[in-house]
Amino acid sequence: MRDRLSIVMRVASGTLVFSGYLALASVLQYGPGILLLPAILLPLAPMGAWLEQHVYAWRVLRRVVALIYLCFIPFSLGVFTLIDAVVALVIFIQAYLLLGEKNERVYYEIYLMAFFLLLAAVVQAPEPLIAIALLLFAVSAVWAFTALRMQTEAASSPARGAPEVRSLQGDKTKSVATVHAGDVAVGNVFDFGLFLSLSVLSVIVIALTVVVFLFTPRVEAGWLGRRDPQRAMTGLSETVSITGGTSIVEDQSVVMHVRFPDEPEGVLQPSSALYWRVSTLARFVGDEWSRRGLNDHYEPDVEQFFSRPSRAALHTDGMEEGRRARDYARMVYQVVYMDDVPTQGIPILDLPQGIRISGDPSNTSVSWDTSADFTMQLQTRGSRRLQYEAYSEIVPRDPDALRRASLDYRFMEPRDYSLLTHHDLLPETQQLALELTDEYPSIYDKVAALEDFLGSEAFAYTLDVPLLPPENSMDAFINEIRHGHCELFASALALMARSLGIPARVVSGFRGGEYMPGEQAYVVRASMAHLWAEVLIPEHGWIRFDPSPRSEVMPTGLARMQMAWSLYLLRAKMFWFQEVVGFEGGIRLDQINWPWRGTPRRSPAPEQPDPAKPADQPGTMRNIALLLQHRAIQLGAIVACIVGMAFIFRSWRRNAPRITLNRDQRRMQKLYLRFRRALSRFGVDCANKTAGELRRELTTLGLSETTGLNEFINLYNAVRFGGRPLTHDQQTRFKHHLRRLRSRTL
Repeated sequence: MRDRLSIVMRVASGTLVFSGYLALASVLQYGPGILLLPAILLPLAPMGAWLEQHVYAWRVLRRVVALIYLCFIPFSLGVFTLIDAVVALVIFIQAYLLLGEKNERVYYEIYLMAFFLLLAAVVQAPEPLIAIALLLFAVSAVWAFTALRMQTEAASSPARGAPEVRSLQGDKTKSVATVHAGDVAVGNVFDFGLFLSLSVLSVIVIALTVVVFLFTPRVEAGWLGRRDPQRAMTGLSETVSITGGTSIVEDQSVVMHVRFPDEPEGVLQPSSALYWRVSTLARFVGDEWSRRGLNDHYEPDVEQFFSRPSRAALHTDGMEEGRRARDYARMVYQVVYMDDVPTQGIPILDLPQGIRISGDPSNTSVSWDTSADFTMQLQTRGSRRLQYEAYSEIVPRDPDALRRASLDYRFMEPRDYSLLTHHDLLPETQQLALELTDEYPSIYDKVAALEDFLGSEAFAYTLDVPLLPPENSMDAFINEIRHGHCELFASALALMARSLGIPARVVSGFRGGEYMPGEQAYVVRASMAHLWAEVLIPEHGWIRFDPSPRSEVMPTGLARMQMAWSLYLLRAKMFWFQEVVGFEGGIRLDQINWPWRGTPRRSPAPEQPDPAKPADQPGTMRNIALLLQHRAIQLGAIVACIVGMAFIFRSWRRNAPRITLNRDQRRMQKLYLRFRRALSRFGVDCANKTAGELRRELTTLGLSETTGLNEFINLYNAVRFGGRPLTHDQQTRFKHHLRRLRSRTL
C-alpha cells in the first residue's frame, strides 16, 4: 500500500511542479525552453534526497550555495527586471527544496513555489498554453495534497500501520485488499473507491477552473479563455488595419507617469497640448496604415538632424539625442517614467526636441528614427523600463497665418508627395470631400471643414465597431456606417484630405492625461492610446487635426479597481527604481558593469571635466573595480566571509545525524541516562555499551534478582526503538526502582 501511496504522491507532486513551469512557458519572454528545468530537477530529486541523508558534503554544499544566492539577491535586481528577479528566486528555492531531503513541510513549500510560478505567469500576458497549465495545476493539486496527507498520517503511526479499509458488504471479518507486514494488517487505502472519489473531485475542480477562467476579466488566453478575434484591447501597434468587426475593451492600466516641473503646480497649459507622439504611419495600402520613411521632415527652421551632426552644433550637450530648438517655440520640460516603452517609439510630448536618460544610459541607447518623422527609438538588451527627461516644442498656431499659407507643394520630394497623397476612395466620397471644402480657399479651412463634418452629430463614437466591407471600407464608414473609434475618424480625415491633394498622415500615441494634484503629476493610461491626423501646410509644417470625439464609456466597478491597483503598482515600481536601485545615487546596482553583460552598444558621451568640482567624487563610480574599493562594500564582504565560515564550521561540528524523538521516547531516554549514572557508581563502564550488555553487568554485580530493572530495560527497548507508549504509572514505578538502585550504591 505504501509503495502505491508513495508513487501517487510523487507523480502528483511532480505534475504540480511541472504545471508551474508550463505556465511560465506560456509567457513569450520565457518560452518552452524553461521546461528544461523541471526535466532536469524532477529526475534528480530522489538522488538529491539520498545525498542529503548519506553524504555530509552534499548538505554543506547546498547550504553554501544558498548563502551565496542570498548575497546575490540584491544584485539580481540590477541584472534582471523586478518580475524576473522574483521568478529566479522562486525557481532557486524550489530547486533547493527538490534536491534535498523532503518531509511534509518541504512538500508544502514546493507546492507553494509552483503556485508562485503560476501567479507570475498569469500577470505577464500569457499565451493560450496557460489554460492547460491551470487545469493541470488544479487536478494535480487535488491528488498531491490528498496523497501527501495520507502519507504523513501513515508515517506518523508506524507501529499501527495505515488504516484498514473493510467492505460494507459480504464477510465483515475480512478486509478488502489486505496485505500483511509483520504482525500488522495494512489496508490498501488507494482502492478503486478512493480513485473514483478523487477522479470525481478532479472533474469538479476542472469545471470550476473553466468557469473562473471564462468569466475573469483580463484573462486573454484563447483556448478555454477569453481571447476573441472580435475583441481587442486599447493600445499601440505597428500597423493599423481598417476592417471593423471588433469590440474594443479599454485597458485602464497606467503606462506613464509624467511631471512638468517648470509649469505652475505641474499643470500644462493649454491642456489641448497633451498629445504624446510615439510614431507616424504614412503609408496606406489595402485598408492598412504602416510606417514608411520620408526624404525630409518638412518642418520649417529645423535642420536635417537625423544624420547625427555634432552635438556642439546643435547645442544639445548632455542629451542622448537632441536638436536645436526654434526661437519662436515654447520649450516644455517633462520628466517621464514608463514601465514598458513601446517598441514603436518613446512617447514624448509633441513635438520632440531632445531626450536625456535618467541614470546611467550605458545599458540603453536612444536615437532619432531614420523615417524623418521625429520618432525616437529605444534600443536595450534588457527591460524596457525607462525614466527620462524630454524636451518638446509647442509652437503657437495663428489660424489667420495658417489661412495665408501657400497652396504650392512643389517644394516636396515627388516621391514623398505621392506617398502622402495616395488614397483609394471612391469617386462619390471624393465628390463629398470637394463639396464640403469647395467654398474654402485655404488648406487650413478645407481640413477644418472636414474635421467639423466628421465631428458633427451625423457621426458617433463607439468601441463596438460593425464589420466593414472588405472592399472600400473607408467609403462605407464615411457614407453609411458613420460610427466607430479613433482609428476610423483619423483615417477618414487623412484620406479625404489626400483626395484633395493635401499631404496627410496619421500619428499614433497617447492623448490626454489624468492629473494627480497630490503628486502634481499626470498619469497616462493604456485606454488613452490614440490615433490622430497630421496635415502638411506649406511654411508651417505638420499641423495636428483630431476629429475623434472623446470616449463617453464610464468605467465599471471592476475597471475602477483595476485603475487604482495599476496606479499603486506603478508608484511602487517608481519608488523601487528611483529610491532603492536609484537614479541619482552614488553606488547603484544598475551601474555595475557585470562581465556577462558584454560591451554596451553605445557608451555615453564623455563629460568634460569641471574645475569647480572636486576630482574625487563617489558618485562617479562606473565599474566593478572602483566599486570594490568602497569601504562599505569591503566591510560587507568581510562580514559575509566570516558569517559563511562560521556557518560551514557549525555545520561541520554538527555532522552527526539528528534523530527526532517523540515525547515518550524523550522521557524514556532521560530515565535511561539516570540508570547509566547509577551503574557508574558501581564502577561499571557504560560507554559504548548497549542495554543488553548493561543487563549482563547487572548479573555480574548480583543484581539480576532485581526484576524491576530487567523490566525497565525491556520497556526501554520497546519505547525507544519500537515506538511503544510510556504511561505515567510506568514512569513513576521505574523512578522508584532507580532510587532504590542509587540507595544501594551510597
